Amino acid sequence: MNKLELRAIILSLTLFFVWSPFARAENNLQDQIYQARDKVFPALVHVQPISEVFQRGKKTKQTAVGSGVIVSQDGYVITNYHVAGKAVNALCTLENKERIPATLVGGDPLTDLAVLKLDLTDYKGPLNWAEIGDSNALVPGQFVLAMGSPLALSRSVSQGIVGCPDRVLDSELTLDDGEKTGHYNVWIQTTAAINPGNSGGPLVSLDGKVIGINTRTIMGADGLGFAIPSNVVKEVYRQIIENGSVQRSWIGVELQPIEELAMLVGNPELNGVLVSNVEQGSPAKSAGILPGDLILSINDQPVQAKFEEEIPAVLQTISDFPIGSTLELEIARLGQTQEISLVTKEMGKTTGEEKEFKDWGISAQRLTLGRLLDLNRTSREGVLVSSVSGVTTRESTDLVKGDIILAVNGQDVNDMEDLEKVYEKYDGERPDRIVLKTERNGTVHFTVILPKYSDKEEGGES
Repeated sequence: MNKLELRAIILSLTLFFVWSPFARAENNLQDQIYQARDKVFPALVHVQPISEVFQRGKKTKQTAVGSGVIVSQDGYVITNYHVAGKAVNALCTLENKERIPATLVGGDPLTDLAVLKLDLTDYKGPLNWAEIGDSNALVPGQFVLAMGSPLALSRSVSQGIVGCPDRVLDSELTLDDGEKTGHYNVWIQTTAAINPGNSGGPLVSLDGKVIGINTRTIMGADGLGFAIPSNVVKEVYRQIIENGSVQRSWIGVELQPIEELAMLVGNPELNGVLVSNVEQGSPAKSAGILPGDLILSINDQPVQAKFEEEIPAVLQTISDFPIGSTLELEIARLGQTQEISLVTKEMGKTTGEEKEFKDWGISAQRLTLGRLLDLNRTSREGVLVSSVSGVTTRESTDLVKGDIILAVNGQDVNDMEDLEKVYEKYDGERPDRIVLKTERNGTVHFTVILPKYSDKEEGGES
């Protein structure tokens, strides 16, 4: 054997011993991806909901596409609220390409989650379902898979890592219809591709468990997707199955972490969570809680939020109490501690029941507690204008979304029932014009609308 041949053998052996561990690790990762895919992929569904929406003063039906995951052997599907939370019906395409009708069980806009139930009456094939895992065990750098139907394409899977398991996004996140979301959860930030259509699909760990529900991306931020943690999903799912909705206690405080305050006062051991705002008409306001108070404990249980990502857990602690519970809060104010007692109220929905008033070219919503707080208004009298066609008002800007109807032709409108009664009255009498008394930003306006009755000929009097 000459020296050249000997060098070649040595080089080959060196490459084998150096690179074999890397090759084995790569093959092992690939095998884990395949195994995780095979556990959850069969439970992935393509969701096509038909929802009722109100736009330009009219009620219309709107189709959408999204994803979901079957999580039980009796056919419950978890998806996003913004995908199917207002569905009147839906079709779900299974792995075998069979399309099965589904109905909405309930939704929760505050976490952007919804639950559908597959109609398995005529379904003869096997039904695959996925197990929900523990999102609290996630760590940065962990490999995950995002599954769904991106851009309405057929089912697919993308691979990435967890960038942050408890990311906090803007506290004023809203859905397309104005409902708030994201107040009761942090988000799993991942590099696994999440595109429109992926919404509602599962984020999967390499042990083949659903550890999140894919929900959103940030425009202009490539490789940055966000999923709802599975531990939040499990609780919302449980309540929707049991009650049809999620019920939360509410006391009416906005909170912020104490990190900056601790630095300002030079006390790194400072405990509690800082009250930044107190809502008008709330239990906290009635009990005398003030902005700047430190909440130290609730019913003798210490609460702590040094960092922003700990705020949702404190809000969740409050919301978990049964509605109407008496809470004993220990607070610190100006260096002194004191006990404050209050009774929780129901959080309720951000937006209320919505109806179309076709002849007037508007749709309107019942005023909810959540919307009153948004409007900084204490009175529930009136009905909120949710959309306007513009064709029945004297000027297109006379009546706008967000106005509150207080009276019609001098007749008070205290709630949706009042508005429906007066609408039916004038639908029979058919006056040429109607005067609405409305409130906008605390100021009263009077608007003349010119009804367009449904049986008048096109091009006739309007």
